Amino acid sequence: ILATGDANSKVEFKNCAFLDNTGEAAMLVYNEKKGILLDASGAFSISGLVAPKAPSMSVICTGCVFAENKVKDGTVMNLGGKITFMRSVFIANNGIAGVITSSHDGDVSIEESCFIKNTIAVAGVVIVDEGGHLTTNKDNFGDGNKVDFGMCDAILLEVGPSCIGEDNTEC
Repeated sequence: ILATGDANSKVEFKNCAFLDNTGEAAMLVYNEKKGILLDASGAFSISGLVAPKAPSMSVICTGCVFAENKVKDGTVMNLGGKITFMRSVFIANNGIAGVITSSHDGDVSIEESCFIKNTIAVAGVVIVDEGGHLTTNKDNFGDGNKVDFGMCDAILLEVGPSCIGEDNTEC
C-alpha cells in the first residue's frame, strides 16, 4: 500500500489482512507531493526517500493483520504521517527496520495490538526515530520477537534511546 497523500488525506482500513508481501514495505505513508518517491534511477526505493517537506496523510488500521511479510525495510514505514493501529496483529514479519517505523515528524499510536514472532535486523520491533512521535502506547502485547542487532525487542524510542515494553499480558 502506498499512502502518498498530504495532511488533508485520510484512509481507514478495517479488518484487512496484509499477508506475504515482499519488496520495500507492506505499507508506506509518505507525502509524495512534497517529497521524492523515486530514487535517482527512477525506481521506487524507501532508502532513497528524502524527508517530506510537508506532513503526510493519516492512516487508521483497525482489526488488521500483518503476517509473514518479508520486506527489505519495515513492514509499515511512516514518514511524516499519522498512523494508528487498534486491535491489530503483527505476526511472523521479517525485515531490516521495525515492524512499524515512524520518522520525519511522523506520529504513531498503538492500542490493543499484538506483536508475535517477528524478526527484525536492527533494534526495535517498533522504531520511533528521532523526529518521530509515539503518541499512544496502550494495552499492547508482544511475544517471541527476535531482534538480531540490539537489545530492544519491543518499542524503541531513538531519542534517549529507551526501550518501552508492551503493557498487556495476553493478545
